[in-house]
Amino acid sequence: MLSFFDPHLPQNFTRLALWRAGWEMFKDHPLFGVGDIGLDKYYLKYKRPYDKEIHGHLHNNYFHFLATLGLFGFLALGYLFIIIIIRIFKIYKSSKGTIFIASYSLGALASFVSILIAGLSEVNFWDHEIATLIYFTVGLSIALSIRRNEEVKKE
Repeated sequence: MLSFFDPHLPQNFTRLALWRAGWEMFKDHPLFGVGDIGLDKYYLKYKRPYDKEIHGHLHNNYFHFLATLGLFGFLALGYLFIIIIIRIFKIYKSSKGTIFIASYSLGALASFVSILIAGLSEVNFWDHEIATLIYFTVGLSIALSIRRNEEVKKE
């Protein structure tokens, strides 16, 4: 875990430089960010002269959200993520009698939380394949719950 933040490792040096630049972008554009298109052009402005690599993302979901979407976008996504976690947890708690739905919702919850944690060192929500899987998994959990509730009402 300590090697993750060791600034002497080349990959960490670059990652920390990206995070620093993202933070500086956020400080200069705190409300709505710089937008999500052409972040590499902004990075050129905010990188230090000895930072060599140019990136179109900041290798951290949260710095990326702050820099591109600003405080409003960051809070909106944070709210969305919290609501998703609460909703899936409620589905899990309410579906204890239905083993498949309980198991699926618990797996969906674990997957979603692990993606949020993995986002500390990668911008995985901007990867369309990952985002599609995340929202499909969450959506299926909700759909299964709705279907179960409809069946219970019919009985």
